[in-house]
This record gives sequence, C-alpha cells and structure tokens, in this order.
Amino acid sequence: MKKLVLIRHAKAEDPSLNPDDFNRRLTDRGKANAQSLGSWLSDKVHGNPLIISSPAKRTRSTAKRIAQALGIAPDEIVYKDTIYLSPLSNLNYLLQETPENRTAIIMVGHNPGMSELLDYLSDKPEEPF
Repeated sequence: MKKLVLIRHAKAEDPSLNPDDFNRRLTDRGKANAQSLGSWLSDKVHGNPLIISSPAKRTRSTAKRIAQALGIAPDEIVYKDTIYLSPLSNLNYLLQETPENRTAIIMVGHNPGMSELLDYLSDKPEEPF
C-alpha cells in the first residue's frame, strides 16, 4: 500500500521580519525540527518515495532536510508551483497525478491547504498542523 505523508513546512521566520512571504526562511528551531522529522520518517518510509514540495524557500529547506535523512538527492525533489498557497482542489489533483511506482508520496506545503487536504482525505477532521 502506498503511503501519503503531508507535511507543513517547519517553523519559519515571523512574517513581520520578511514581508516577502515566498522567501521567508526557516528559523534555527525549524531547521532542527525538519532534520528530526526526516530521521523519524526514515524508520517509516521505505522503497522509493517521492518528495513533492512547494518552491517557497521555507518548504524547499524543509524538503531538503527530509530528503537528506531519507537518502534522497536534493535534485530528485519535485517542486510544484501549484502547492504554494493552493486550494484543496489543486492539491488533490496533484496527488492523483503522482506516479504509481512510488511507495510513498511526501508532500511539503502550507496551510490552510495542507490541513484542508488532510481533512478531505481522512475520516474525521484533524487539528490544523
């Protein structure tokens, strides 16, 4: 069975420090958390997972740290503009287009879209992440 892992980017700098939302960076805590998450996922995700990420700076940084922990080369991460601040319909469509030969899909994105996708795919509404 294929696994789906939905990840909201790690802790990013306060928007008041960088009004250019697309280029907000991860905080030191966010960098450490992304590395920890990658290590945790390395015990859960096996085979040939695909990482799909928003191209925003904070999601790229999160995805790269996860990829490193999973032994995935940074150039194998797929960046999709449609993940950045996308509505549920775009995210769901993107999932439907993923290759069948992958054991897991790891999507790194933003709220509210990631929470909406989780709610849509699960039996019960979850807490926002």
